[in-house]
Amino acid sequence: MIRPGERLVQRDLARTLSKIAENPQSFYTGDIARAIASDMAKNGGLITLEDLRSYKPIWRTPVCGNFRKANICSMPPPSSGGVLLLEIINIIGDTNLLSLGYNHPDALHLLTEAMKIAYADRSQYLGDPDFVKNPVTQLISPAYAKKRRQEISMDRAKPSSEVKPVDESTLLQFSQVNQGDMRRRLGGAETRFQHTHVLRPVYESPETAHLNVVDEQRNAISLTFTVNQGFGSGVVTPGTGILMNDEMDDFAVAPGVPNGFGLVGNEANAIAPRKTPLSSMTPTIIAGSREQA
Repeated sequence: MIRPGERLVQRDLARTLSKIAENPQSFYTGDIARAIASDMAKNGGLITLEDLRSYKPIWRTPVCGNFRKANICSMPPPSSGGVLLLEIINIIGDTNLLSLGYNHPDALHLLTEAMKIAYADRSQYLGDPDFVKNPVTQLISPAYAKKRRQEISMDRAKPSSEVKPVDESTLLQFSQVNQGDMRRRLGGAETRFQHTHVLRPVYESPETAHLNVVDEQRNAISLTFTVNQGFGSGVVTPGTGILMNDEMDDFAVAPGVPNGFGLVGNEANAIAPRKTPLSSMTPTIIAGSREQA
C-alpha cells in the first residue's frame, strides 16, 4: 500500500511513454501494440493487433454558439458535452445567477431543471454521428431553449421520470444556427484570452482529467481525457504500465437501462462495431468579453 508522502515509481509506464515519444506508431504497430494484443488473446479480450494497426483518429467540427457576449466552442458528438452545455446555458438565458448569490436555492433549482431537460434529450437523440443523425443545431437553438424553459416551474422540482425528451416533430421546427460563423468569430483577430490566477484543486478525480493551455501566441487547447470509472477496468497490460479503460460502459447496453453513472441511453447510443460511445466530456474554449453570469 502506498502511504501519504511515499513515492510511486511506474517504471513500465515510463518506458512506454519514452517509446511513444520516440515513435508514436509503436503504440499501434510496435512492441506496445504486440504486448496489448498478446494480453488480450491470453485473457479473452477483443482487441487485436489488426485493430490497433488500422486505428485512425477522427477529426470533428466543434459545436459552437453564443451566450450573451461570449463565443463558445466545445466538443461535438460523439460527446454530448458541447451540445448539452449550450442547451443548458440557453435555457438559463438572461437569468443573472450571480445576482442571486453563491448556491442560492433558485440558482441551483434552475440549473438542475435545465440539466434534467438536456439529459432527457441526450438519452433520446445523441450518439456517434457516423451511425446516427444528431439534431445538434436544433438542440442548441435559443428558440428551442426558450420553449423548454417554459416547462420549468421555479416553485416545484419536477421528478426526473416526468422530464421527457422533446418529440422529433417539435424539435425539427427550430431554425439552424450558423456554426461556421461561430467558429470564424472564435478564431478571428478579435479573440482575446485573459490570464487569471491558477486554481489549485483540493481533489483529484480518479477517472477523468482535464487541462487547459494558452501559449504566448494565444493558441488555446482545452483537453479532456478519461478512463471512465475509477481506475478504468482495473486491468494493466503487463510490461507496459497502461491502464485499460472501461469506456464500453458509456454505451447503452439496452434502451432505458442506466450505465454506471446512472445515465440512460437509447438506440442512438446502442453498441455496434467500430462505433464510438456517447460521452459527456466537455472541453470548451470561450472567447469574448467577460460578463456577469
